[in-house]
Amino acid sequence: MAITKTQRLKRRDTDAPRKPPSAYIIFAVTTRPKLIENNPQLSVVETAKHLSAMWRSLAPADRAPYEEAAKQDQARYEKALEEYRHSR
Repeated sequence: MAITKTQRLKRRDTDAPRKPPSAYIIFAVTTRPKLIENNPQLSVVETAKHLSAMWRSLAPADRAPYEEAAKQDQARYEKALEEYRHSR
């Protein structure tokens, strides 16, 4: 008997902690509202292109706060994941 695609897909455990966002995602979430406010005519794709170009052009010193936030969130996630694994 063949295994169907839906049988192969794992269901996400709703009690498991969510993976932390990357530094880029944190940057995009904080920057997107300002970008849309200044350029309301941009489509979703154009907004994403602008955000990625802005991220690439950031100096390492300007990226540091986002990378630090991502690092702290990663540590929080690892702690929560360890607690979750021990509780099962």
